[in-house]
Amino acid sequence: MTGVLEIAVAVWMHRAAGNEWMLLLGGIASLLFGVLLAALPGVGLLALTWVIGIYSLVFGVLLLFLGFQWRRLAHLVSM
Repeated sequence: MTGVLEIAVAVWMHRAAGNEWMLLLGGIASLLFGVLLAALPGVGLLALTWVIGIYSLVFGVLLLFLGFQWRRLAHLVSM
């Protein structure tokens, strides 16, 4: 559900501000994570912990890049 909403927000923000591809990638990562968990319900706790950790790192890096883009945009707008 989160991935679908993130993709929808990325599309909406692209129309409003443009260049929101990192949020789109985060939404796709969330969606793939959900599909993986639904397809493999018998995954062990350790494997699930690794998947959550990798997902968190990837999504966190994508959000950092998005934050830097917004910061740069805010700086350009304030000039």
